[in-house]
Amino acid sequence: MTSFRERVKNSKKPKYFRFEEEEDFIIGVVQGFRRITSAFGDCEVMDIINDEDKELYAVLCGTVIQSEREKQDIKVGERVGIKYLGEEGNYKNFIVMVERPGIKQGEENGKL
Repeated sequence: MTSFRERVKNSKKPKYFRFEEEEDFIIGVVQGFRRITSAFGDCEVMDIINDEDKELYAVLCGTVIQSEREKQDIKVGERVGIKYLGEEGNYKNFIVMVERPGIKQGEENGKL
């Protein structure tokens, strides 16, 4: 197990994960949440270690992702999957799933 000192020393600034095309997705473990101020106002960012390349990514929590984060009570250390479904009207739509030990996939958000 790495020490806190080693984790701080080896920490990096996260890259922003960009959902550019329908079906783009990220799966990984949540490292933390923070608030930022952008051109669109204040919003939350979810930092995720991507399963695929083991890099740290920042995911902007727009309306849909933030709503799902709160509804599913996503916590640091949990494995999440976020998939971009494309634009619907004036917003971007996503599927957000959380993997929890002992719960069958889909049960955590009422879908099977």
